[in-house]
Amino acid sequence: MSLVDYHELINILFYMCNSTLVLWLDSCGEDQVWKGIKVTLDDYELKVRAQGDKEFSPVYPFMLQIGSSLAEVTSSQ
Repeated sequence: MSLVDYHELINILFYMCNSTLVLWLDSCGEDQVWKGIKVTLDDYELKVRAQGDKEFSPVYPFMLQIGSSLAEVTSSQ
């Protein structure tokens, strides 16, 4: 799946109900979930920078930290 597909998938997921999202998360590996989240975070970063803002939401660095930790754990297994 390409990064564009992940981005489209994340956009669709935001409109799905929680039960469907939970089923999707259960059917994916951690690496797939992280890739989808990472694409969304990258898009957010581009939009913030394009607006000339220098400050990100406090959640942004937290999500990056969690994701990179998850990626390290999955790759070491």
